[in-house]
Amino acid sequence: MFNFGKVKDAIADLGAQKISLLNQIEEKRQKLKELKNLPLPQADYADWICGTIDASAREWEENLRMATQASRDSFANSGAIPLLETHGKYSESGKVFPTNLYGIFGQQIKAAVREKVMSWQWPAVVGPPRSKRPAAIAALEGEINELESQHKDLQRLASELGLSLDSGSEREAHAGGKVKILGAKTQAA
Repeated sequence: MFNFGKVKDAIADLGAQKISLLNQIEEKRQKLKELKNLPLPQADYADWICGTIDASAREWEENLRMATQASRDSFANSGAIPLLETHGKYSESGKVFPTNLYGIFGQQIKAAVREKVMSWQWPAVVGPPRSKRPAAIAALEGEINELESQHKDLQRLASELGLSLDSGSEREAHAGGKVKILGAKTQAA
């Protein structure tokens, strides 16, 4: 004898699985959004700023090297030392650029920046450091992709069984969407 109760339970189970998957996907998407927007740990933020100072200092060193190699004789004859002058894309007479200051006083500037950043109030909840953030984001994106794949597989299975797990909207699905038997009237899940 055919057991309609078991069929109804199986259909309801498919609907519940869909709702569960959609809820998990939404939860993971929210975590991903939060992860991308969480501030860096305080020390990591200070490291990032100091890294930009180091990059500028290297640019100054290269500019100084190029300037002195290009015209050693003229500097030797004039007695001028191009410590604060810039050449190339930053040339502008009479200007001292941060690049120059970072090159000459980089260690002192970085120590002052680090001390200042570490004295600030910082959010209690922070994300992973810059070195681990891409891997954490990739892991969550992988979990989302896997859940979305499971959702598509569930939709395909339902279709093969002659069912439609489509609801009018995602909101309906999360709130207890409907399961339709293709070619029949809508059944409540």
